[in-house]
Amino acid sequence: MGNLMWAGVGFVICIFSSLLIIIAFATPYWIVPEDGAIVSTQLEKLGLWEICFAGYSDHRDSFGRTYNGCWWIFAREYDAIRKYLITGWFATTQALMTVSVILSLCSVLFGLLMLLNCMPSIAQKYSAIFVCLSNYLIFVLIAVGLIYFGTHADTDRSWLRFPNLRTLSWSFYLAAIGGILALLSALAYTLYWMKVRVAGRHSTAYRAHELRTYRTDRYYR
Repeated sequence: MGNLMWAGVGFVICIFSSLLIIIAFATPYWIVPEDGAIVSTQLEKLGLWEICFAGYSDHRDSFGRTYNGCWWIFAREYDAIRKYLITGWFATTQALMTVSVILSLCSVLFGLLMLLNCMPSIAQKYSAIFVCLSNYLIFVLIAVGLIYFGTHADTDRSWLRFPNLRTLSWSFYLAAIGGILALLSALAYTLYWMKVRVAGRHSTAYRAHELRTYRTDRYYR
């Protein structure tokens, strides 16, 4: 029961972590203009997959169009300037967050199966290892992605105009909290795996296996 408690704690934290990561992944509030700076920046809000402009124009757009409203970043409306919007650091953050979302969903699934105790004991142990390592990896991926995004979004002057008038918003910080929760979930699952491992070494089946191995070794000597 004590072992399962740590799996339950890890699972609950993992659910909250996954929710925050998914919300951050899907919402367009990674960057917003500072108060009163919408006219200057010509930007309303920006996420990993959606950008909302307010009369934005780019001299690199050969058609000289003005962009208004919210569009998916891969919409045809952004064909002329997409390569300027999706820079290397921006695409890297997209990729890292995408992998984090996939791993978080897999962690929730395997965590649920562990709590239901519907797998053999060996599968239960390896599932704990998978969930534990996945959450550690999620933390690392999100940390790298957010550092990369945060340091470039405010300094890259070849991206969008007036970087000094933009600020990171709540979607960015939700991703950060989700990454921290993933780390806490990984620690809980680490404790669970350690307790299961120790319990397994003290089980009757394990002692019988050790005894058979010992007798076999003595026989061949």
